[in-house]
Amino acid sequence: MIQFVIKRSGAKESFDPEKIRSAVRLACREGGVADEEVEKIADAVLNKIVQSAGERQEIKSVEIRNIALKELDSSAPAAAAGWRTYEQAKR
Repeated sequence: MIQFVIKRSGAKESFDPEKIRSAVRLACREGGVADEEVEKIADAVLNKIVQSAGERQEIKSVEIRNIALKELDSSAPAAAAGWRTYEQAKR
């Protein structure tokens, strides 16, 4: 089970599934995803991340991002586009 996230800076923080759910919810709402679909998508993204990590206790934030975007690309392309736009604006 995932215990820690390794940030791009190398810093380590506790794995917080709610942080991932919040990011996906925000991307979905910005992408115009119907409210009834948002939680299903957030669950799917989180499940993919946990499956990908397997027995590892640590996962890189970039890996989380890539898994989330891959799932959003297939289930909610507008949400994935919104996520990418937000990232570009942040830079």
